[in-house]
Amino acid sequence: MEKYQKNSEPLSKLSPEHYQVTQKNAAESPKTGEYSNIKTAGVYVDIVSGEPLFSSSDKFEWRHLGHVFTDGPSDRGLRSSPPLLPQR
Repeated sequence: MEKYQKNSEPLSKLSPEHYQVTQKNAAESPKTGEYSNIKTAGVYVDIVSGEPLFSSSDKFEWRHLGHVFTDGPSDRGLRSSPPLLPQR
């Protein structure tokens, strides 16, 4: 297997959010990513390396079946409880 070497050029073109998500293990807020509502068939690729990651046929939507409470974080005031179930 070929060893991957990070290239500083693609990294320098990332937005601050993309950098945090791809390089620092951060996560986007649910349903806010630019590809959240895309239904076009194709292959998703790594934004830095260009390597294929997965096919759009593998993409799924999360459906929340838990409860929502109003004692959550101050930025939105809501907190939800499990379970979360993937739906294809």
